[in-house]
Amino acid sequence: MASLAWRCTRQSVQSLQDGLVDGARSRGVNGHEAIDSLTRSYDAYRRRHAERLVRVVPREAVRDLYAEARDWANAAGIHDRSDPMSTLLSFAEHLLPLPTFEVWLSDRAHGPLCHIEDGEGDGLATPSSPAKVDERRFAYDGRSWLASLYLYRDGERWRGFLQFRGEGGERLHRTASILVEETARQVRRSFRGFDGVALGAFLRSALPEIGCGATVSGQAEIR
Repeated sequence: MASLAWRCTRQSVQSLQDGLVDGARSRGVNGHEAIDSLTRSYDAYRRRHAERLVRVVPREAVRDLYAEARDWANAAGIHDRSDPMSTLLSFAEHLLPLPTFEVWLSDRAHGPLCHIEDGEGDGLATPSSPAKVDERRFAYDGRSWLASLYLYRDGERWRGFLQFRGEGGERLHRTASILVEETARQVRRSFRGFDGVALGAFLRSALPEIGCGATVSGQAEIR
């Protein structure tokens, strides 16, 4: 992914990790368990790309590649004679210019949809842990609001809901799962198609106490 070239400072990574821990706690989940889950996702990401590399190696070149992998694994003290495929995949990971965990974590936070499409959907966007993939600002009754799109996989389909937060406020308001599409990208496309009036209508549905006299601006600013 091109965005993996972004530079990531230690401070920004620590901020991301702290946010993950705090966000997990707000949902009643152990924050350190969330970090452990991310570590497993990162390991799966590396192995997935190693498998893709091995699949494109010509059949006649596999034997030579494995011989090189075996020598490398023996030198590193990680060769397992009972599992030659594991040795081959570990060597493929070594050959690939894969990002560090810190860079991967930063990229995942900034572009979750790319990671979902890359094959992480099962762990990244679930009903119990939906992924935020987009957000937009709009004005409602003279106040600025931020609408965030969350999505998750539900069987063969993808569902999305909106979460709203008013400027200067901490309270969050969310809709039901109002978007249902065949792909995650289609869910985001539908969200981007909403104008300020539509976003205001969804906000009203999440705020039943607001009266009928409120007004909504006609434009939403994509953030």
